[in-house]
Amino acid sequence: MNDDRLRWYTVITMQRLFDLPEKYFDSQIHLLSFPWDASASFRRGTAQFPSRFYELSHQIDAFDRRFPKHADRGFFWDDQWGTLPTGDLKTASLIDAASFRMMEQLRSVVLERIQLGKRIIVLGGDHSVPLGSVQAHATFYSGLGVLQVDAHMDFRDGYEGITYSHASIMHHVAQLPGVAKIVQLGIRDYCQEEYQVMVESGGRIVTYFDDMLASRLFQGETWHDVCLEILSQLPDDVYLTVDVDGLASYHAPYTGTPVPGGLSYCQLMYLLSLFSEHGKRLVGFDLVEVSSVEEDVIFATHLLYRISQYLA
Repeated sequence: MNDDRLRWYTVITMQRLFDLPEKYFDSQIHLLSFPWDASASFRRGTAQFPSRFYELSHQIDAFDRRFPKHADRGFFWDDQWGTLPTGDLKTASLIDAASFRMMEQLRSVVLERIQLGKRIIVLGGDHSVPLGSVQAHATFYSGLGVLQVDAHMDFRDGYEGITYSHASIMHHVAQLPGVAKIVQLGIRDYCQEEYQVMVESGGRIVTYFDDMLASRLFQGETWHDVCLEILSQLPDDVYLTVDVDGLASYHAPYTGTPVPGGLSYCQLMYLLSLFSEHGKRLVGFDLVEVSSVEEDVIFATHLLYRISQYLA
């Protein structure tokens, strides 16, 4: 690490994420802030989420009786991308060019940190943001599984003329040779072409549509049994991508493209709680499409910290 970068890390560690001390070299969990929402197609504002998250992170208690030593793993806040010029990009071609550069930068940084033994959390921004992180994890972990919590399938090959759109991230993820399986939860808004991608995937893509999950639970099946089935579909190493609109809309109502229905916070937490005993390792995750509205930010701050407790 060169001297300039070391000085930058020295300055940044004076800040306090979750009101805990931060040290780059000692912290096992690195949070990468990526304030990018250039491809947002309805309600903007998710680019402001990372900074608002940092400001409000002290609102949660880091102690949890189930994970009494989790805070000791150490958290490091990396906002090296600062404020990105999303409002200056007026055409699809400019957005794509900038998105590709950002994706490559994120991929390189995440891969470097993984190789140092760090666990990575990426904060968007819209859902185009974490592609570089998925690429890095799929490079490092052979046969990676991607667990997607989302209201949308995101298998469009482009949207509104933008190739690297929030609506097309899973199209790009599905093309990564290092990704062995994609499992989707909470899906309830999709087009016919996206549905066909899943149907024609030969089982590589498994989608748990929201209406199907609801029907199974209404008919008496337990969420525990559903979770065991979901886990059986996943490889051992799992990357989790969470679009907050995949959760029930009352959790974060100001997300960019809200859709009725969705998983509850407790359902997602229960699923993650089963990972370890069933041989699954959560190796990284991202949280995207959260608005800058205070209520949404507070919920997402709790959500992110609690998910981090299940990182392998």
